[in-house]
Amino acid sequence: MKLPRTTRLCLLAWAALVVGVQGQGVPVPVAGDGKVAKPMTVSLSQQFTVHGGDLKLRTAVAGLAEETKTALEEEVGGKEWKHIIVIELLEQRGEERKARSLASEVRVIPNGFRLQLYVRNLDRGLDQEDMERAVLELLLHERCLREADPGTFKDALKLPWWLTDGLLEAFQWRRQEADKELYQALFQNKGGFGVDRMLAAEGVEEMGAGERAAFRASAGTLVMALLRQEGGKEGMAGMLSEASVFLGQQEALLKQHFPGMNLGQNSLQKWWALQLADLSKLSVTETMNILDSEEELKKVLVLRYEDPELGLIEFRPEQFRDVLALPEEERGRLLSPVSDGLNFLAFRIFPGYRPIIIGYLTVLSDLKKGEDAEIEARMASLNERRLNMVDVGKRTRDFLEWYRINTAEEISGEFIDYLKLKEELDEERSENRGPVSDYLRDMQKIYGKE
Repeated sequence: MKLPRTTRLCLLAWAALVVGVQGQGVPVPVAGDGKVAKPMTVSLSQQFTVHGGDLKLRTAVAGLAEETKTALEEEVGGKEWKHIIVIELLEQRGEERKARSLASEVRVIPNGFRLQLYVRNLDRGLDQEDMERAVLELLLHERCLREADPGTFKDALKLPWWLTDGLLEAFQWRRQEADKELYQALFQNKGGFGVDRMLAAEGVEEMGAGERAAFRASAGTLVMALLRQEGGKEGMAGMLSEASVFLGQQEALLKQHFPGMNLGQNSLQKWWALQLADLSKLSVTETMNILDSEEELKKVLVLRYEDPELGLIEFRPEQFRDVLALPEEERGRLLSPVSDGLNFLAFRIFPGYRPIIIGYLTVLSDLKKGEDAEIEARMASLNERRLNMVDVGKRTRDFLEWYRINTAEEISGEFIDYLKLKEELDEERSENRGPVSDYLRDMQKIYGKE
């Protein structure tokens, strides 16, 4: 049984606390000037050493770092490590404050490398996602430095954004915390980022919140597509061992470590698209929300009749009674696809819609038999029940949005990005069309606003 993430974090923090407390039983380190050295906490694997702050904060940070390390090991394997990662919790006041709360550093020391993460502005709170990213980057750097010679090493360490974003998203999927609706929206709108553009991205600082979310989901799709290939873990582990120092094209790095994928000019895009299609599927235990259920029901409740003279004619639910004028065999052939669609949809639709589906199936059964048992009144009643469900769905959505806004503990600035994105999409409604306008239109669809 897999424990919830909060429970796992508490256990890891407790383990780090035990290690830290055990460390207090040995002679206390003394600095050169006779002062007692600052307190520290060592993580469970002993790869992370946390300095500064109080014991509670140090153990929490050590626990988060350990979980990031464990998540990486679960994806690509390998528990061994060579270099310690030092996390420094700094208290700053007044002029000492710096804009960046997290900053990493890799230095050459006589017998190896020192990897260090500085955490500042703790009074503003510690962003768990940013902390996870910073720790992951240092873990990936550490993999690249295991075989490096400190005496001759001069390369700058730099990780591609798609790789770190993709791994973080893969961690989210393994913890079942990913936003699956975003993947479904990307799939329905043919994705927000092409693979070529994603591999070439050198940063995401200029992206708005919507574009940023689409980039991360797209990167996660690519990383998970690579991991799911035969030998995917080994290929990913090999790629991570040189990702920080690789200076060539990203496609060349992928071909080197995933030769079995036959990565031609368009094949990587196809692998990515197939993975996105798989990730967007609902599992057996998942159901759609109310508003999505209504949209899917609208698509199913359409009778399509090919008239020899008038061509294709579509019947909506309020017109279903008209099919009684058709011969029995033709009527059955017309109604069967709708019945099949309703039966299939019943497994995925919001549970409150299932009695409505049963009502439609009963009406269709009567129509196939040629019976007219108050069809119009029954259809009107089913439509009214659907309208009530939609009203509940909208009020639920609005309440959740209100709750999120009113319970937010800090202002992230992302809401401003969403407003900016909305303004750009509104301007997009002009008659001028082009690549930029097409992209903005896709992003608008992703967030459910036409």
